[in-house]
Parts: sequence; structure tokens; C-alpha cells
Amino acid sequence: MVLYQALDDDLRIVYSQIFRKLRFIQLRDKDAIHLLNRRDYELIKLSFEKYTVKLNLLQFYKKSFALKARTYRKYNQAYFEEIVINNDIESRVAFNYRERFLVTPEDIYIVFEMYCKEDYDEQFKKTKKERISHKQFVDLFIICIRNDSFKIAMLIYSLYLNP
Repeated sequence: MVLYQALDDDLRIVYSQIFRKLRFIQLRDKDAIHLLNRRDYELIKLSFEKYTVKLNLLQFYKKSFALKARTYRKYNQAYFEEIVINNDIESRVAFNYRERFLVTPEDIYIVFEMYCKEDYDEQFKKTKKERISHKQFVDLFIICIRNDSFKIAMLIYSLYLNP
């Protein structure tokens, strides 16, 4: 609770110290937005090493709030990318985040998996795909079919898989 209060009050020294000490965390969507808007890339990277915990935060707060973290076992590039897509994040902040964290083929593939599971076809079209292998496209196609993401499945099939 102290972590959430420190994030709400924008006390970076306090929440960064708490963040470093915790082994398990649960970020609210507004906490992830706060880290992105503050361009706190050090803590975002640190969150990739933490495990998520499923707390019933509604017992501490009177109003309900968005909690996208419930669907993730571990915070990764896909979690923050989904926060960028679903919330009002400034385009420059989103660009800086992507430039910093969507660098390796593994990172991009993690995000593509999320695009396929959540049917984010516009973002899929915009993201560079040069570093994705044929086998990874086959795996993404299968994920799309399993999750009823037919637009992305058709894109992958027509553009990247040779019939």
C-alpha cells in the first residue's frame, strides 16, 4: 500500500526504494502509465525481473480501477505495450519506450504474441517485422487462429507465409 501511495504522490525516491526491495509486485494500470509518462525506464526494466502477485486491491480502495496486470505472470514488454495502446500515452513517450525496449527479435516477438492474442491489427501493421523468422511467423499464425485474431492471421498468411 505504501508503494501505491508513493506512486500516487509522485515520491520517486520513496517508490523506487520500495520497488527495489520487493520481490513480488502488482502494478495498477495507472502505476504503469506513471512510469511511462515519467520515462522511468530504470524501474520499467526492473519490473521485468519482478514476479507478479495477485492481490485483491479492491479491499483497499473504494472505487474499482483498471488492472491489466491480472493477465500477466511476469511483467514484460508486452504488458507495457498494452498499456501504451489502451491508454492516453503521449506519442513521443510511446516512441521512446518502443525504441528502448523493442530492440531484440525476442522482445518484438513477445509483443507480437500479445498483438495476436488481443487482436491489435493496427499495431501489428505498424511494427517492424524484418527480424522475425519464418518459424516465428508460423507460431504467430497459430496463436492468431487459436485466439480468433483472423485479421492478423490473414496478414501473416498472405504476406509472410508462402502457400
